[in-house]
Amino acid sequence: MAGDDTTERLEWRKIMENERRRKEGLEELKKLVESTGKQGSNNPHDLLKLLIKVGEIRSAEAASILMTDKKVLDQWTATLEKRGFIEVDGSQTPNETLKPTERLLNRVRAGSEKDKLQVLEDELEEEQRELSASRQELASERKERLNLEERLEKTSEKLKKRQVEIDAERDRAEELQKKLLELERQVKAGSEQEAEKIKTELGKGQADKKDEKE
Repeated sequence: MAGDDTTERLEWRKIMENERRRKEGLEELKKLVESTGKQGSNNPHDLLKLLIKVGEIRSAEAASILMTDKKVLDQWTATLEKRGFIEVDGSQTPNETLKPTERLLNRVRAGSEKDKLQVLEDELEEEQRELSASRQELASERKERLNLEERLEKTSEKLKKRQVEIDAERDRAEELQKKLLELERQVKAGSEQEAEKIKTELGKGQADKKDEKE
């Protein structure tokens, strides 16, 4: 018996804790709705969104959170129940409990999976765009590198030609230098011969004058 009492107390505490958390969640939702400045809901889809969010809720609490008249909420409840989107527990009471049906939850899950697939597709598309941009950037860099290599090759060819011209100019300068030295040698040799000739002629003239005096 003691064990049964303990189990019941634990179950009761669990129920109370879940109820406390549910009420706290409802209060947070209510504050969130109020903070948006929305002056009451006019769409039954808002009720579906609320049920998907909290799982189940009393109709009076739903009307309070959505800032909607209870009679309007009851009309939404009847319509959504006929369409198989919500379940109503305690419909004979003024404050029945509203729950989302498996049909609604399955549609939400399917939508979530679709959203996940869309996210993956968007991420894949973004990666493909980035890959394409990287390829274009790489192609641009490759083209720029080829252009640079082509310019370097042309510059190298120009330098080689210029070096050949410089070498040819140096060879011509050396040849001219040799000719100049040869010309100077010839001029010097010619001058020496001319000086010897003049000296010889002067010596001969002096000898002739001496002979005449004798």
